[in-house]
Amino acid sequence: MRQCSRGFTLLELLAVVAIIAILASMAVVNLNFGGDSETLRKEGERLRELMRLAGDEATFQSRQLGIRFNDGSYRFLLLEGSYTESQWTNLSGDKRLRRRVLPEGIELTVEVSGVPILLSSEEEDAQSETPLKPQLIFLSNGERMPDVSVVLRLLDRDVAVRLEEDENAVLKLIEQAF
Repeated sequence: MRQCSRGFTLLELLAVVAIIAILASMAVVNLNFGGDSETLRKEGERLRELMRLAGDEATFQSRQLGIRFNDGSYRFLLLEGSYTESQWTNLSGDKRLRRRVLPEGIELTVEVSGVPILLSSEEEDAQSETPLKPQLIFLSNGERMPDVSVVLRLLDRDVAVRLEEDENAVLKLIEQAF
């Protein structure tokens, strides 16, 4: 008569080890080792890439797009209407160029031609009687207007990233310390 052994086979042990390794690797990928500084850099990179995408979309679709910065958020706008009767509206239907809210603890400042501008909240924009306008426009010919510099800064530390164009009109992300 054959005796049944109790225990695990080598194949079962390898399967369990593989599952644990996969779960551990997913946990390590989701950890933020850089802390707030890494979050700040990622937000700066996201904004840079979205601005590049908006410029490309404006060119390829032959339409004028803009970006409206608010206190703690930004959104993309579309110029609709005829040449004489046009207005800026929120860009809808594009999941990539949707409204973005910055994480808690990150401050957004915008400079136009070196002059800081006062950012309003989205609630103030909604209550305002003046038409909605972007601070930066992406023209269908591939140009950006005006000369805008965006700074994202951690409120609890003296760390910031600046997004601005270089002499070749390439958007650069520059890390700064205050």
